[in-house]
Amino acid sequence: MENELLQELGLTQNESKVYLALLALKGAKITAIANKADLHPKNAYNALETLIKKGLASYSFDGKARIFKAETPMKLREILVERANKFDKILPDLLTSFKTEEPIREISIMKGTAGINFMINGLVEESTRNPKQDITVYAPHELEFHVRNDARIKFRKLYANLKRKNQHMRLIHIDTKRARRNAKLLDKGFEKTVMRKYFPTLTKTSVAWSCAGDILFLNFFVENDQLYIRIKSQDVATAFRESFELLWKIAGK
Repeated sequence: MENELLQELGLTQNESKVYLALLALKGAKITAIANKADLHPKNAYNALETLIKKGLASYSFDGKARIFKAETPMKLREILVERANKFDKILPDLLTSFKTEEPIREISIMKGTAGINFMINGLVEESTRNPKQDITVYAPHELEFHVRNDARIKFRKLYANLKRKNQHMRLIHIDTKRARRNAKLLDKGFEKTVMRKYFPTLTKTSVAWSCAGDILFLNFFVENDQLYIRIKSQDVATAFRESFELLWKIAGK
């Protein structure tokens, strides 16, 4: 299971075997590592070289022999967070140049209070059409806007709707005391409906997105204004949802 998960996170099969062997051995020569990983020494050595380049392994000398050891698994999270931050920077350009055989059937834009209602109603409608699928939300900010009285009432109504239908919303945020405090204020009474995870090294941005069924909402928070872009496309929604699931696997609680 660990081997398969490491491969999902971007390591090759041999890299995964060698990294797990390094964690178990706590420091060893290439022969012991190859035996533990059940690999030919040449294949094990090649995997070690790439792990070292990725910052997941290192070595020291015992006489003339090299002793290899694993770096902390937290390095894997750092790598993936770095990838997520880089992805955020190119996301606008990717959306601009996105092409698919499936035509985007609908793009809508709303602002301010009307935009909040527009988004919440859209999430409710789409979750009703897809009752077995969670609403997923990537919100790398501290929920400052969400806890304002009028907005908080609207979001808690959304949570209540999901709770009645035994559905769930999963969210990823930056990990700060303020974000956790605001989330606690929003979630009271809905702890089993709304599930949140936090990234300690995630970069705070004013761009967030939420996904339900074939609908994707891009949210832009600029000063005191909010812009909501609704994209209806199965391919686009699926791509964002798959990215979310990868981050959800490695995010902290």
